[in-house]
Amino acid sequence: MVFSTWDSLFNLLLLIFWIRVWTRDERETIFNPYLAASNRLTGAVLHFLRPAFFMMPERLVSLIAMLFILALRAFVAPRAESGWVLHLGFEWRQAHEAGLTTFLTFTVISFAIFIFKIWGVSLLFLRDDSRTVLSHTYGALQAVSRPFVQVPYPLRPAILLVCGICLTIVLNLVGYPTRLNPYLPPDALAGAVPGLNATLVWRALISALSGWVEVFSAMIQTLVILILGSWIAMFTGSPSISHACRDWTDLLMGPMRRYPVRIGAFDLSPVVYIFILGAIQSLLQGILLQSYIRLLNPT
Repeated sequence: MVFSTWDSLFNLLLLIFWIRVWTRDERETIFNPYLAASNRLTGAVLHFLRPAFFMMPERLVSLIAMLFILALRAFVAPRAESGWVLHLGFEWRQAHEAGLTTFLTFTVISFAIFIFKIWGVSLLFLRDDSRTVLSHTYGALQAVSRPFVQVPYPLRPAILLVCGICLTIVLNLVGYPTRLNPYLPPDALAGAVPGLNATLVWRALISALSGWVEVFSAMIQTLVILILGSWIAMFTGSPSISHACRDWTDLLMGPMRRYPVRIGAFDLSPVVYIFILGAIQSLLQGILLQSYIRLLNPT
């Protein structure tokens, strides 16, 4: 995931209210150590806001808070962000101009891409809902992945793909190609027919698949952070950091955690797993990129 610092901070802020919108039983977040802090924060904000909104239900006030944060992000965006770039897969687009409407559109798309990535991760790990009862990490991932995880699992891949296609098409229509695209030369899209057409839909399909494959990159980055965190916990003797790193590493590694690779006291399984994920991502992205380029240049 390639997000600017502003994007990341606002998307995380939006996410904690997003969780509140889709959580029906507050006990799911109160007793989960990975969600308790965000629950207390949103609870305090909602307790302050509800009287101003005639004691509306908390979920509705949470939605209003999200709309306010979206508007705030667009309003405080520096004018230098006329070059604001967002991407999904191979489709990299830049804001047309510096303006409130443009920034608001890009703010919504940015959060939608952020949620798309989270849903992509949940597609890999959340198949059996019973596991969320036994694991705080699975419970946290389920909470941030609603309402996607409430859909029967066989339908989720198709829903994720459709969402990715729609996001890519919207991003393509509201922005223009940027020279920052690392996959394509600057003039690669010069001959592309503007507007909604069959070629754009096929490009959006490939880019949506590529956007899902990019989840592997996010997993690799997270695993690197967890490895560093576990080393810090080992040298500082912090059991809470060690426990959290172990929990999330076990989640991300899945069944491969059952086959540890050790050298003395060091567990190298996460490092091996990172190389495997990187190889899979490179292979899949290479195949998708070749398909994308052939679509642009059918001759």
